[in-house]
Amino acid sequence: MADAAPASASAVATKNSDAADASASSARAGGQPKQTLVQVALRLRPELDIDGGGSAAGAVSTDAADRVSYGKSHFRFAHVFGPSTSTADVFDAAHREHVAGVLKGYDCTLAAYGTTGSGKTHTMLGDEAAPGLVPLAVRHIFDHIQQADASTSFAVQLSALEILEERCVDLLHGRAPVVLRAANREGGLVFHGLRERAARSEAEVLALLHQAMEARTIGANYRHDASSRAHTVVRLRVESARLLRLNLATAAAA
Repeated sequence: MADAAPASASAVATKNSDAADASASSARAGGQPKQTLVQVALRLRPELDIDGGGSAAGAVSTDAADRVSYGKSHFRFAHVFGPSTSTADVFDAAHREHVAGVLKGYDCTLAAYGTTGSGKTHTMLGDEAAPGLVPLAVRHIFDHIQQADASTSFAVQLSALEILEERCVDLLHGRAPVVLRAANREGGLVFHGLRERAARSEAEVLALLHQAMEARTIGANYRHDASSRAHTVVRLRVESARLLRLNLATAAAA
């Protein structure tokens, strides 16, 4: 059983939807809304010196692979991980399969949430020694691309958006303003002014990601000297095309 302070858990929600069916389902008159699958994985972080030492009364604890307890209350999630679980193990157990679905035409969203100091940035970005979910997902996608059939080509585009106090900026293009418009026909949001950058390798994606993170709005709070003060949305768009050949031959007259 692993114990942690009440505000020491961060969660990552995975959402999958069938991108190929999005347009068709939304265009049907009177059709049912497209269903998506959302799973929430929770990881407790270790106690830190900043927590004040000692477990708080009614500490959060894990007593099953899918349940946490806080006092007399119990909560179930798709996955529950103790503080000793590495981010790589979290990715393998909870997110690897969903990320791989991107190359099969599915949309996949990884969204981290939790209180200040709960480990959201560490979980999503990590560091060179212990990569976060974002670099692990990028590596997984490019591993699949490299193993794909030679007749299939892929194009990868990256965009990075910051949302702060209802204002949006493009983190990859000098914090240029981005305007949020109403949902499009497929039910998605339209960000006017948000531009993508092409990437041909895992290294190029990670370099662009680093550039975007350097452009974020950060500030000091009671837990961090350099805490992210805004929401960050990074989108990796993968397009594939299969090369088809038609050979036409005309036989010479005998």
